[in-house]
Amino acid sequence: MTTMNRDVLVRDPTKNPIPNDGVVTVANPATPEEWEVLRRELETFVCDGEYRDGLERILATFLGNIDQARQPAVWVSGFYGSGKSHLARVLEYLWKDYRFEEDAARARDLPADMDQDIQAHLRELSRRGQLEGGLWSAAGTLSAGPGSVRIAFLQILFKSAGLPPQYPAARLVLWLKSQGCFEAVEQAVARRGKTLEGELRDMYVSTALAAGILDVIPEFAAGTSELGERLMAQFPPSIDISNDEVVSTMEDVLGLMSERDGRLPLTLVVLDELQQFIGDDQDRISHVLNLVEACTSRFRSHVLFLATGQSALPATRELQKLQGRFSTVVHLSDADVQGVVRKVVLRKSPHRRVELEELLDAARGEIDRHLAGTTIGLRGDEDGDRYQDYPLLPKRLRLWEAFLRAVDQAGTAGQLRTQLRVVHDAVSDVAEDPLGTVVRGDALYWHLEGPMQESAVLARDTATTIRSFIDGSGDDGMLRARLCALAFLLGKLDRKNPDFTGIGATADILADLVVEDLGAGSSAVRERVQIALQGLVDDGTLMQIEDEYRLQTVEGAAWDSAYLNARREILADQGRRSEKRREEFRKAIDAAIPSITATHGDSNTPWEYHVDFSPEPPASEGRVPVWIQDGWSTTETAVRESARRAGLESPTVFVFLPRENDDALNEAIARSVAARAIVENPPTSGTPEAEEQRAAMESRARHGNNDVSTIATRIVEHAKVYQGGGNELTHAGFGEHVKEALHHSLSRMFPRFTDGDAAEWHNVFDRAAEGAPDPLASVDHHDEVARHPVCREILERIGAQGVTGQDVRKHFEAPPYGWPRDAVNGGLIALLGSGLLRATRFGKPLQARGLTRQDIGPAEFFLEQIVVAPQHRVGIRELAQRVGVDHEQGREPEAARGILQRLFDLAEGAGGVAPLPDPPEPALLATLNNLGDNELLVRMHEQKEQLVEYFETWGPLAETARTRLRQWEAVAELRDYARALPVAAEVGPDADAIREGRLLLEEPNPLSELSRHLESELRRAIVDKHEHLETALGSAVEDLESRHEWSRLDATVRKQLLEAHGLTLTPAPEIGTLDALLMELRNSSLEHRDDAIAATPVRAGAALLEAVRLQEPQAISLRPRSATLRDVEDVDAYVEELRSQLLAKIEAGTPVTIM
Repeated sequence: MTTMNRDVLVRDPTKNPIPNDGVVTVANPATPEEWEVLRRELETFVCDGEYRDGLERILATFLGNIDQARQPAVWVSGFYGSGKSHLARVLEYLWKDYRFEEDAARARDLPADMDQDIQAHLRELSRRGQLEGGLWSAAGTLSAGPGSVRIAFLQILFKSAGLPPQYPAARLVLWLKSQGCFEAVEQAVARRGKTLEGELRDMYVSTALAAGILDVIPEFAAGTSELGERLMAQFPPSIDISNDEVVSTMEDVLGLMSERDGRLPLTLVVLDELQQFIGDDQDRISHVLNLVEACTSRFRSHVLFLATGQSALPATRELQKLQGRFSTVVHLSDADVQGVVRKVVLRKSPHRRVELEELLDAARGEIDRHLAGTTIGLRGDEDGDRYQDYPLLPKRLRLWEAFLRAVDQAGTAGQLRTQLRVVHDAVSDVAEDPLGTVVRGDALYWHLEGPMQESAVLARDTATTIRSFIDGSGDDGMLRARLCALAFLLGKLDRKNPDFTGIGATADILADLVVEDLGAGSSAVRERVQIALQGLVDDGTLMQIEDEYRLQTVEGAAWDSAYLNARREILADQGRRSEKRREEFRKAIDAAIPSITATHGDSNTPWEYHVDFSPEPPASEGRVPVWIQDGWSTTETAVRESARRAGLESPTVFVFLPRENDDALNEAIARSVAARAIVENPPTSGTPEAEEQRAAMESRARHGNNDVSTIATRIVEHAKVYQGGGNELTHAGFGEHVKEALHHSLSRMFPRFTDGDAAEWHNVFDRAAEGAPDPLASVDHHDEVARHPVCREILERIGAQGVTGQDVRKHFEAPPYGWPRDAVNGGLIALLGSGLLRATRFGKPLQARGLTRQDIGPAEFFLEQIVVAPQHRVGIRELAQRVGVDHEQGREPEAARGILQRLFDLAEGAGGVAPLPDPPEPALLATLNNLGDNELLVRMHEQKEQLVEYFETWGPLAETARTRLRQWEAVAELRDYARALPVAAEVGPDADAIREGRLLLEEPNPLSELSRHLESELRRAIVDKHEHLETALGSAVEDLESRHEWSRLDATVRKQLLEAHGLTLTPAPEIGTLDALLMELRNSSLEHRDDAIAATPVRAGAALLEAVRLQEPQAISLRPRSATLRDVEDVDAYVEELRSQLLAKIEAGTPVTIM
């Protein structure tokens, strides 16, 4: 059986649409469909990244301030579609832990992989709620009409509390409930054929409502007419109310929703899209602030306000006024979009993992070929991404992100809602296709075709042209349409962005993006693409510029024609090209040799240079001249001969720019100048397409200018640099050549002088002799000692045999160094103090501390083979602190051993027996563990980053392993309890795949869907069996009630007998959470519940027997024997036998109860 794409996905996208198309409405569900949307939102909520941080900050702040005078309000901000309303809606139902009636599931148990800290906060919230009046929430959007802000706020509370939205009607209902007569009035209205909800809309004139109230409260008024007046007076219609009335009404609502008399619930109030409501209306801002202030003053820290808006509070002057009250801030960006998409849309079934990975491995060559040579195609870390993103390819997904940004006119490209919907729809398109069919690169165009036309990104004529190929042209027409769509999208990319260098609508890239069958390869597709592209060029649909293809339009043709004419003019104008060339050479040289300044000797004499493009040799005039000549005006031989004739004493630096890439440079100059000319004098204007062509021409001008700069820079990099006398500098780049030549111009004898020239070397010696750990800081060297040029050269000079200090001095005071003696003395003592050298005098070892300058000359210096430098010890102590190992200065070897043991322990905890993966066993730890102390310290210092990476990787893995093992045990227990249900077979392959593939630590969590599926089915089974037991018990009790032996008993005795024989119904089981579900199943399995249902008639019979014995103590029970009766004779014999038994007992005076 062929595996389809939908088979490898946890959720079939064709059957599991994005809830409400990704648009979240913060309001109370009213229909079964809306409740189902809410449940899907909870089940697909990804408690990770900024969503997790936001929930943690909100809950932690609320709990931390619950005993304070006031509760800081929360402001959730983020761009349009970032998930603000989704976060607020999820928090609302997690807050009150809503119980779904269909299977008794709790809201907090529905999201997969809920963070443990969040769970702890929610448990603490419930505990605090039990001490008060429970937990309640109200959420909605303030009405944008001209009415009262206060009444609009109360309407949110009314709707959430199930009250009428109209203020007078809600006040009336609250009053009726406080008097304890609401239900009676509701029934009285219903008897008159009306509904209370409908009559409240016209409460002042409704005769049915008036009559109903008078039926229940006759003293309220003398008649219906007076009652209407009483209602008008007591509950008048109001355009606006005071803050005191708001607070009083809110207190009545909270009292109504409280679970304990005299206590108010801990309440969350969500004001969604508050920024949109207040806008720049100063009165609304003032009303909102006063309203929140009044409520928090009255209800202290028991009410939490949460509001949302697209902007952060400091972003606008109006929002800044809210900062004092809304001080808990949560900002949502697009950082978590990829993770959410993978968990909600692209999550894979574990038992299909091997099959999919084998397919992707087999297609690796084809996948790696796609977008080769482009920056976006060079990433080598996408093996895991291929599995996670399938049926999308990671390179195409990254390119889609670029497309979305390129065509984004409303700033919504990065929004979670947009990318969720686009990916979901694209995956749905290939869900019914065989495994190996991937989402085409052009799929994005077809999903965005309408929105792009609405935002004027895609001209209607262009869209019509592209679609025209689909109708009646078969596969070839579809291919042409797809190629045109891709050419359009690729043409929208901003080429100046370095992240997307090399991506254009070339034949290879277009073919890469239309390949959809990984198993079939791409050779045939590429041949068809070449043929289709040529046909599109021939019929004028596409135009080819070099190796790229662009959509052609009538207006675009006018721009291209003007550009080509201007380009030809520039190619024919040598003067304009020469001017542009010199300008670019000057820029490239300025960039290659920015201002070079230095000092020479202890006098710190400054020197300067100047760049000269004149045709005659420049004069020095106190500055070193750098004379620039190029191959367009002279020859390299002439420049070299000029340098030779100048002589060895000449300070002039001679530079020759070779005549390279002449044709490419002329072409780039022509493109750059021509495109800029067309931008400044456009052939058309005033239309959207003209603006599009202007943007494209601007891009062409930028690219042309970049090409000119690149070629000019490359020519400068290849420039020849000569010293006076004809010596050419060849061993470095252009900038270094010039810099070195400038140094040579100052000092030919000591080219290495500057390496050791500093006025503070004497301080280096003094600090080292005092034991300072960084003596070279005096000469501004803060790296390792051996990296200083003086110390490096000294180390190379000393070698393995040892050299006296006097010999070292003599060597470095001679050419080509010429270093001062203080530099040599300072380098030697710094190396000695760092442990890189050891020294003796007359056979006795010398230490850097206390050494004098007179000791340097006769001392012998040797290279130390294994050196433990101060930075090594410091590094070990830092590493110990990082991984949490005790350490003391001077006892670094012990700390190093402790670090290794800590890493061994973490490695062991990061894996284990199946379903855990094997623990990591890096050879590095074993190697380090076998080293001696000195070598261990040095090697661990060298590998510090790797060891930190082990710690940061294995620590979280070990913690995840502990958590996942507990979840695995819970899933195993659930599977055992569900063994008789179909779900056990459904989840079996995935569970086995997790165990056999040792996938327990994979991300996303492979257990989440298994646990959710098992929990849901077990809850349904428990609820179903409870209902069956309730029916069985009802039937049994009804049968007992029909027996005169039973009905003669006192009611109290009958109740005692029912309880004694297990014939009373227990309350519906509380199974909303996983822990509660497991506890319920441990107390009574599904089989035990079936047994209880089956045993109900037996228990009823036992109860009846006991009832008879209570009335007839001598009565005995008789159960007729079982028998098989085949004819009338058998029946007569059986009845006669039973009659004889009964008569014998009766004649003996013993009552008989037939069982």
